[in-house]
Amino acid sequence: MHNNILRKGQLEIQETMLVLIVFVVIFMIAFIFYYRFTTESIKNENIKFNDERFSLLTNNLPNMAEFKCTSNKQEEECLDALKLIAFSEVSGQYKKEFGASKLTIKVIYPETNTETCEKGNLKDCGLFNLYDTSTNNIKNVKKVSTPISIFYPNEKLYKIGVLEVEWYG
Repeated sequence: MHNNILRKGQLEIQETMLVLIVFVVIFMIAFIFYYRFTTESIKNENIKFNDERFSLLTNNLPNMAEFKCTSNKQEEECLDALKLIAFSEVSGQYKKEFGASKLTIKVIYPETNTETCEKGNLKDCGLFNLYDTSTNNIKNVKKVSTPISIFYPNEKLYKIGVLEVEWYG
C-alpha cells in the first residue's frame, strides 16, 4: 500500500511538471510572436516617421530664413545666392534638422558651367552643394526635385534652378 501511494504521488508530480513545461513552451511561443509583431510595428512607424520628415523637409526648405530672399524687409519667393553659399559653410550644424540627406541646387537657366559655387566664383558657377551626409551603407534613397528662383544680390539678377533633395533611409 505504501508503494501505491508513492507511485501515485510520483505520477501527480510528473503530471504537474508536464503541465508546467507545456505552459512554459506555449508562453515562449506567444512571447516570440508578440516580439516579432512589436518589432515589425516599430519598423513601420519608423518608415512613416521618416517619410513625414522627408515631406516636411522638401516643403519647408525653400521657406527657411537661412535661404529666403528679402528686399526692403519683405520676403520674396526666391533663394538668395549669398545666403546659400554662407549656409554651405555651416551646414554641418544642421544635422539634426536634415539627417542623412543631400541638398543641392543646380542653376539651369541661363546655362552655366557645373562648377561648385563658392565665395569667389559666384558669377560663373552652376552648382550649390548645401548639405551632404552620404554614407556607404545606403539602403534606399528618396529623391525629389523642385524648380526655384535664385537671386544674385550683387548683380541684381534672378536665375532659375532646381532644388534636389536626396533622403537616405
